Amino acid sequence: LEFRVCCGSGGCGAEAAGPGPKAKEEKDFIRLGAHAWTWIQLDEDAVEHLYHFNLNQDPFQNEPDLRFYFESETHRRAQLRMDRALRQSKGLVVLTGEGGTGKSVLARRLFEGLEEEIFESALMVMMQGSADATSVLRRFAAELGVEAPPTERSELIGVLYEQLAIVREDGRHVVLIPDDAHVLGQPAMAEIGGLMNFEYEDRRLLSLVLVGLPELDTMIAGIPSLGERVDVRVPLQSLGEADAVAYIGHRIQAAGGDATIMDEAATQTVFKLGGGRPRRMNALADNALFEAYLGGRTIVSAGDVESAYSRPHRTLWSSTSQPTRHGGGHGPEPYKKALRLPATS
Repeated sequence: LEFRVCCGSGGCGAEAAGPGPKAKEEKDFIRLGAHAWTWIQLDEDAVEHLYHFNLNQDPFQNEPDLRFYFESETHRRAQLRMDRALRQSKGLVVLTGEGGTGKSVLARRLFEGLEEEIFESALMVMMQGSADATSVLRRFAAELGVEAPPTERSELIGVLYEQLAIVREDGRHVVLIPDDAHVLGQPAMAEIGGLMNFEYEDRRLLSLVLVGLPELDTMIAGIPSLGERVDVRVPLQSLGEADAVAYIGHRIQAAGGDATIMDEAATQTVFKLGGGRPRRMNALADNALFEAYLGGRTIVSAGDVESAYSRPHRTLWSSTSQPTRHGGGHGPEPYKKALRLPATS
């Protein structure tokens, strides 16, 4: 396989220098992953099925890539509620939803939409691990521009307050968005929530947006300092059938393809078997594309979707399975920086 890396925020095309002594044609390359910078030469055994359907990107990658964002009515209303809360400097916003409903991409879209001249924002993806609340707060302090944040709790809290006040004096409001917040233990969550007590000149210094699975609501309710301080709750629902069908077509078109490569019965079957959850539907539709490719067909049928569903990797569609999350480093511009942090269990 031959790789090339494109520089700059605008991505790259085939006109950039190709690998080896001879430049390649644009059709010889396909873009993989969430960003425009890395291209890979087509390999029949790897991604030829995408080329088979005249796709120049993978339409069903499970990554928080805003180029593939589909604004369903559910997601539109959820973002409006959160955005309104932050612009009114509300203290605590809670976004919850089952795994694979699109919480992370919605959190990223919210994050990307916060103007830097108005907000100082940080999106931090929590991970199961051994780090405590102090570690999370130290990374948050670093994001706010604190060099070598102290390790001693009381000193760290003082430094955070000073930095938050500096941002406020600059005329901006701080927003902290911990994604996968349900993996935090209650002590760590209470410590982070305590930042909402910070005020300067009778104004709150920080808004907190907690994003996680439905059990996050139960965790918050069990923390007296947080349970009664939720200003806005946003439960994110799975897609309905009409939105799910439109979502699949949108993803295919965003990848440079024709939405009709998947017939109506196929998209309805993806919705039914995927339960309206984007993550499951992406995995199922991707495997259905490959099934059609193996059969030499240019149109994906309901039979291809059912065949993909019945494969040994059926655990992907199980209601109890939680597919591995993609996340962490989201690359340079056009994305703002997001942190992926270990979290206390």
